[in-house]
Amino acid sequence: MDMDLLIELAVRAVKAYLEKDGTIAAAAPVEPRKALVLTEEHCGETCSIEAYGSELCKVDCALAQNYEVNVDDYDVVVVRSMTNSNLFKIANGCTDNKFLALAAEAILKGKRVIMVKECVEILKYAETAPKALYNNIYKNLQILLDSGVELVENENVNSALTGPCDLTIGNKIAVTVYRDNNGSFIFLYFF
Repeated sequence: MDMDLLIELAVRAVKAYLEKDGTIAAAAPVEPRKALVLTEEHCGETCSIEAYGSELCKVDCALAQNYEVNVDDYDVVVVRSMTNSNLFKIANGCTDNKFLALAAEAILKGKRVIMVKECVEILKYAETAPKALYNNIYKNLQILLDSGVELVENENVNSALTGPCDLTIGNKIAVTVYRDNNGSFIFLYFF
């Protein structure tokens, strides 16, 4: 079980117990986050709902819906298939297909956009590409990063989708749970 999910479920269980006990007033149920996966190719491993979805985050694949989705309906967008051409086009405002249009729209609307590091083509050539060419292409990635896009390793996408998790219990306790760079969980309590 994903540790973030385990922690969230434990916090929810404590909250439900305190509500049942009457210690705190019952709060409205928390809706799971909604994430949209943008990819140009179907692959069971990369764009399946099972890969990123959980009780904390409902995930849709834009390609499975022929890109007929509304970015406004999602809290976060996960971008895969980031070829050098796609980097150039998005960084320079060229949205000549639905995949690029949705990615650019998410960035321009200030949505949280996560780019999967292993799917960014230029990063595969860090050791072999001529420095001038690598730097020229990397500029496009830097534009997106400077615009708020997050570069996340594939193994950390679930954590990025579900955390940090903020939960307020009554009007006395607020809990924030997140994972630090060493993979340790940090709990912040506010009274």
